[in-house]
Amino acid sequence: MSRKQQTLRPSASPPLLSSPPPRARGLMLAWLAALLAARWLIPTEGAVEGMTLWLVQLVLLTAVARLAWLWRFGEQPLRFDAMDGAIALLIAAQVASTLRVVVGLGHGNARAAINVAWEWVGSGVWIWMLRRELTSSRAVQQLCWGLSLTAGVLAGYGLWQHYVGYDEMTREYDRLTTEHDRLAASGTDGRRLQALRAEMAQQEIPVEPAARFSLEQRLKRSREPLGLFALTNTFAGLLVVMLLVSLGLLRTTSSSSRAVTVALAGCKTTFPGNHTVARPLVGRVIRPIVAHPPTHKGSGYRFKNCCFAVALALTIAFCLVLTKSRTAWVGLGAGLGWWSLRMLAARWRRVAEPANAGHRSLRVWIAGGAIVVVIIVAAAAVSGGLDKAVLSESPKSLRYRLEWWHGTWATIREHVWLGTGSGNFRDYYLAHKLPESSEEIADPHNFMLDVWANAGTFGLIGLLACVGLMVRQIFNLPGQKASDAGQVENLPHESGWTSPAAWGAGLAFPLAAVGMEFFGHGLDERLWWLGGIWWGLWLLCHRTRESSDRSLTTSATAVIGPPILTWSLEAGNVALLVHLLGAGGIAMPAITQLLWLVWALRVACSESMVFERDEKSPSESASRGVKVGRLPVGVSALAAGGLFVLCWWTATMPEILCRTSLQIGDAEWRRGQFAAANQRYLAASRADPYAIEPLERLADAAFQRWQATQAEHDFDESVTHQQAVMTRLPFASRPFRRLGQLWMARFERSHQEQHAARAVNAFAVAVEHYPHHAGLLSESAIASEQAGLKEQARETARRAVQQDDLNRSAGHSDKYLDDQTRRRVARLAGELSEPN
Repeated sequence: MSRKQQTLRPSASPPLLSSPPPRARGLMLAWLAALLAARWLIPTEGAVEGMTLWLVQLVLLTAVARLAWLWRFGEQPLRFDAMDGAIALLIAAQVASTLRVVVGLGHGNARAAINVAWEWVGSGVWIWMLRRELTSSRAVQQLCWGLSLTAGVLAGYGLWQHYVGYDEMTREYDRLTTEHDRLAASGTDGRRLQALRAEMAQQEIPVEPAARFSLEQRLKRSREPLGLFALTNTFAGLLVVMLLVSLGLLRTTSSSSRAVTVALAGCKTTFPGNHTVARPLVGRVIRPIVAHPPTHKGSGYRFKNCCFAVALALTIAFCLVLTKSRTAWVGLGAGLGWWSLRMLAARWRRVAEPANAGHRSLRVWIAGGAIVVVIIVAAAAVSGGLDKAVLSESPKSLRYRLEWWHGTWATIREHVWLGTGSGNFRDYYLAHKLPESSEEIADPHNFMLDVWANAGTFGLIGLLACVGLMVRQIFNLPGQKASDAGQVENLPHESGWTSPAAWGAGLAFPLAAVGMEFFGHGLDERLWWLGGIWWGLWLLCHRTRESSDRSLTTSATAVIGPPILTWSLEAGNVALLVHLLGAGGIAMPAITQLLWLVWALRVACSESMVFERDEKSPSESASRGVKVGRLPVGVSALAAGGLFVLCWWTATMPEILCRTSLQIGDAEWRRGQFAAANQRYLAASRADPYAIEPLERLADAAFQRWQATQAEHDFDESVTHQQAVMTRLPFASRPFRRLGQLWMARFERSHQEQHAARAVNAFAVAVEHYPHHAGLLSESAIASEQAGLKEQARETARRAVQQDDLNRSAGHSDKYLDDQTRRRVARLAGELSEPN
């Protein structure tokens, strides 16, 4: 028995705020989509260094302009719901942790903490603005099309990287390193040698052969696609979410072939299939479509759209397999499992389709999906993209994460309330790193521990509030009922690909390219030709849609089918959260915004159905009547303007001036203009008093001058700058280790035990902050021997040998001691063991 039909009224949506013209709202949605997609085109891991601060400035400037525009249409209080409150609580905890580092309550890398804190603020402002523009499920669907196309282009580039790009990079790497080593050994053609070193520095290739080991191993043995990110797991997190979204678009497109095109006019009637339609259009529109479905051009467009969604999904899925990201694969399985449960529950309640047909459709999709997965995995294995190690090393990967979490928990207990501050986790973690652990991780590879360690307990509360609200809204937002399957949205007639929500994502390519070059991060030609591919595909889809729509009346509106896209967005939420349980990235703005994006899209998709029934605004439906507060538009505009100025003054401008001075100083140093380079480094330190890097450059520059001149004041200057770094980072190991290396270099020239003793003192503090580093222990043992501390040298050397043996048994090849150092510390320890 069908349920009682509800009458749909053709009234327009009451505005959430004082509404600007529809065209302006569309352009705003396009711009916000571009700001999001631009994050996918720039290494999001560079947020700590301030590489993406210019995007934060654009977000804040957009907020000022948007609020000023609303002010023009008449001031009205802005409403903040529970979702806004949970996000604001998480951001406030990050800011509080940063203030702890900056104002002197704790020590640390204040520049890194400030940069990441502004990234959190920018992400929060961006998602707040986006939610206000998502007023219909059709806008959600169009935005998903544009973002899926962007992910598909990046996945295609990832496939090119795997099969072509890595080979080219390996050949270029071998050419540069071979020629450099040959010229360095012969000592001839110094001009060419300097040019090679400049080119290697530009491509981030170390000059010293010993320092190239990790890079060479990753380049020649690992062929996982990275896209435009710096880490494979980050790229995989994007792919797994967009794969589920593209599958939702595919299912929505295929399901819409059973829908009809209607317009709201006249009185209602019921058509078979529980569709409430306009009676005057039954004879003119619906019956011809049902009687002759193959001749309807809209059906042809749906078929082409379905084929395009299949191509996108297959490209993204194949690239995801090649990433070898096991956490992403587990997340994908969890997302698909959740989606299946939602479909089964809907069929059990007889939502949108008869139960038997629903089960048959679900079985067909599961069987078809299993066949596609087998084909993709087989193709990846045959082409060399997969091997047995992917599965056989899974227990080892899990063991590594358990080791990391053990050290992270010890770090959290020391900074339980306010955390270590963003960008400072690694230096605190190394003091608690287990001896058998491998990597010197920058984050705990678990999103809950990550937020807890960096932002403290208040950050964890904010994160749990966000996750709890995600779960609560899934079960509290009313699901789509049978009468909703034929629900009509009263929207302007605009094809999907010409919608600003769709083509706005394409603006990200020129935006990222111009922004990176304008703000001094260099020209990336890849963005231009990848953008050309995106716009070429968009034009093809647009022309296809245009030819399909010529016979349709301009008053027609789209019928929204079952809530498949909503379920796919829920699955994306689940998949990303599961992935982040074992992978880093929650503090990276691209991943944070992606998590909030699928949350907001899912809520907006569900709200649109609720709004059509009860005529409540999306904001009221979002939190089921719960309001956190209201704020006048004028006050909000002033607050956004203040944030814009504060971000420019405390982060963007100092970062630009400091980085520019450092780059010029490096170039002058390579040309041999050491005095000018030193002045540039001093200018960088004055431009950004919170930055650590200028002090390190000054210390290294003074030390290199001392090596050339043996002037006492040069060495004293180097030590002074290094001690300034130690004052900023008293908990870190590396500045104390560097100071010990400076004094050991001085000892090798003077042969005075007091210089070796100062090196011993510095190394002792470094070992205290990083007790399980074989190289550091060996340096400390050698310094103790030169200072005449025989017993201390023997004990430290014994620890160094034990740590090296542990590294060799665990296969941590990047931590091995070289043969000469191993023999020397073995003799100090009174052992005769040699490397295996």
